Amino acid sequence: MLPALASLASAGAIDRIKANKKVVIAYSRTSSPFSLDDENGQPVGYGMDMCSRVVESLRKKLGVSDLKVEYVTPPLQERLEGVKTGRIDMGCGSTARTEERLQVVEFSLAYFIGPLRTIVKSNSPVQHFKDLARKTMALPSGTEAEKVARTLDMQSSLNFKYKITKTSPEAFAAVGDGSADGFMMDDVMLATLRANSAHPEDFRLLTDIHAISEVGILLPKNDPAFKALVDQELVRVMREGEAARLYDKWFQSPIPPQGKNLALPLNQFLREHFKYPADGYIKGR
Repeated sequence: MLPALASLASAGAIDRIKANKKVVIAYSRTSSPFSLDDENGQPVGYGMDMCSRVVESLRKKLGVSDLKVEYVTPPLQERLEGVKTGRIDMGCGSTARTEERLQVVEFSLAYFIGPLRTIVKSNSPVQHFKDLARKTMALPSGTEAEKVARTLDMQSSLNFKYKITKTSPEAFAAVGDGSADGFMMDDVMLATLRANSAHPEDFRLLTDIHAISEVGILLPKNDPAFKALVDQELVRVMREGEAARLYDKWFQSPIPPQGKNLALPLNQFLREHFKYPADGYIKGR
């Protein structure tokens, strides 16, 4: 790397963005409804809308009216490394805050808080998670859902039978064809799979919540000034009711590319967070 470029990469994000008159945003094209490409190949989604508000705030607060946005779409690990090294200014989409990722990057104030839930067939006699005792649980291998389900099984002696799959769509299909009675995953994934199925009305989410996770913007570590600017805008969006409107747009209305409606009501955690925004929501509970 040339000395001048190396200096910019090592500078704080605010100085780098002002010098370049450009903000580099990384996202995933396949994380609907958080981030995806529309019919014109432009990035859209709930997370992208949140980030666009931050960009507009940066234009005003940094005094760079001609601030440009460069979008890049690296895999998650490269996204994290790019934010760490300064090649990427923000990562927008559906990346959850974890202790492991916090070793590499910082996270903004959460703009989404999602619970881990279980989906069953609508005609299933199962009304609560405990009713799945001695029944078959479909779980994608190596996921947080698998860890949580096995822990709950041991703690409550539920004696599950397990159908371990490679992917979430395979686990959902197992519930659909009757080879599994339930499938645990984050509720956005479950709602997305349900909405994209041939018969969404055939599936029902249980109300039991097994765990919650936070989704926010990926930011560089040890850059409190930049994080403060980003968080200030997210707080504004939440307190002025804009976040709730964006949620309705992406989670309770038809969305591209096929006009499917996830029909996922605002959960109590996110409703509380929009009313009283606080960094590290889960730790504060």
